[in-house]
Amino acid sequence: MTPEKRYALDLQEQDKLRNQKPIDETIARNTASVMSDVNNNLSSLHNPFNNPFNSQIAKDTKKLLDLNSRKEKMSVDMRKMIMNLTQTEFDRFESTMIEYQLSSK
Repeated sequence: MTPEKRYALDLQEQDKLRNQKPIDETIARNTASVMSDVNNNLSSLHNPFNNPFNSQIAKDTKKLLDLNSRKEKMSVDMRKMIMNLTQTEFDRFESTMIEYQLSSK
């Protein structure tokens, strides 16, 4: 490479750096303001530091889903148990359930 060509490339490199510097500064400044920690869960979609799963509604939803899952499992287990009862066991179970329903009203 000739010295003239090397000098021309150096000038082009300096021009690129000079033109790129304001862009880099703007990006750094905007990134700092966007990435700042916010305690507001409403902005969780825009802030990677704010976990949307820590919001109260997400916790309440998880609690409700867990309860429904437990109820479903118990319902399946109860159906299996009832299907396996003999006639006398079922009569006793049925009377117990009727008594429970009458006492809980």
